[in-house]
Amino acid sequence: MGLLFPSLPGAVVGILLAVLWTAKDVWLLLVVAMLGGVIGGLAVFAVLPPPSPDPKPLQDVCAAIGGTPLVRLDAAKLGFPSIKARAVYAKLEFQNPGGSVKDRVALKMVTEAERKGLITPGRTTLVEATSGNTGIGLAMVAASRGYKLIVAMPRLTSLEERYVLMRAFGAEDILSDPALKTQGFLDLAEEAAAELISLKGSGAAFLCRQFTNEDNPLAHYQSTGPEIFKALPTVGMLVAGVGTGGTLIGAGRYLKEAAAAARNGKVHVVAVEPTESRVLQGHKHRVHSLVGIGTGLQVPLVEALSPGQPFTADTSRGLIDEFASCSSGDGLDMGLKLAKTHGLLVGPSTGAAVLCALSLASADDCAANGAMDIVVIAPSSGVRYLQHPMYRAIREEAREMLGMDDKSAAIAAAAAKKKRVVDAEQERLEKTEDKKEEGAAEMADAALTGSSVRLRVSHEQILQVE
Repeated sequence: MGLLFPSLPGAVVGILLAVLWTAKDVWLLLVVAMLGGVIGGLAVFAVLPPPSPDPKPLQDVCAAIGGTPLVRLDAAKLGFPSIKARAVYAKLEFQNPGGSVKDRVALKMVTEAERKGLITPGRTTLVEATSGNTGIGLAMVAASRGYKLIVAMPRLTSLEERYVLMRAFGAEDILSDPALKTQGFLDLAEEAAAELISLKGSGAAFLCRQFTNEDNPLAHYQSTGPEIFKALPTVGMLVAGVGTGGTLIGAGRYLKEAAAAARNGKVHVVAVEPTESRVLQGHKHRVHSLVGIGTGLQVPLVEALSPGQPFTADTSRGLIDEFASCSSGDGLDMGLKLAKTHGLLVGPSTGAAVLCALSLASADDCAANGAMDIVVIAPSSGVRYLQHPMYRAIREEAREMLGMDDKSAAIAAAAAKKKRVVDAEQERLEKTEDKKEEGAAEMADAALTGSSVRLRVSHEQILQVE
């Protein structure tokens, strides 16, 4: 528009220039004014931000699923100052509209069932067993596309946010006895679907079955994997926690095939489990705090990679090249550290996966395989886990501070102010000590340099004498 219609500032500049040049020809005056307008228009374009890469409005919320960013992690800030890999990147799946990687799976399971004629909006009730994120993704998709949804999940206080979110989307939550573990809510979902079919007939219910549904890994083969490879063709390793196994299997298969086709080398696929529940490595399941992974089951999608092969330690399985593990405590600590050092508010399983990725990036065999980029999946946001033990200390602090009377609040505020003063003084003293140490080191270097100069001069004098 600036080229067609002179901007006011540019026109004014042009007229002033014309006056200064004492032009008597009115046509020359108009031409110079127009040139000023063009210059002004170009100046406006120079300062405007570039347009959005895809400014088109979307038809519904489902169209916003996918296209999540890769963010480079500063390994040194996370306690790994000397990694051998070129870089480690996190794929921020919590930026999907439903808040997790499971949005992709939810949409794919529903659209494929529609394509096959298995479900109909307004008639079919979707049913799923989930510890939360798949349920939220399905609740969002179901609300958008006109389905009712029943979600079976364990009765755990740490899942409060997920319960509330699913209910907010209009889903019905049914709860299993936590003592029955994963199998408990799987069985509950089966019972709910069977009951609906018995009451309303065939087609009244559709059990999504994320643990066995091939559309689960297909979602990642068709979207997550291609997104990673397009953004980072140099990817040499994919690291992800295993719940159902869909993300790792789908994205991993695509990346291996894409790298082979492009002759970019190989992509090493790593599955992450809680140390307390390494069932895919042949160990027994124990209770852990890394919600979303470590179901305690030898999950069917992973078992199907090598049917009949026993689950044992230190072995690969199909396209999964390696199994890694992280303890609950270490995973939670890394999750909190990512928030404080990178501004990434992530869940427990992300902390575990990032810790494993950084450990692998620091190993000597990583350097032996040549410079590579590592991608780790960050499946969900820390907002989902505010009732989780991960945030217990902060919750207790919040309850104490927010529940104070005025007198107690004033005392606490004074104590906090005093602490800030003490911390500032401590920081000043530390900086002073650092400067003293730097000064002493510089003086030592200078003295050493001076000695070297004197020795060199003496040696030259001896040579001259000789």
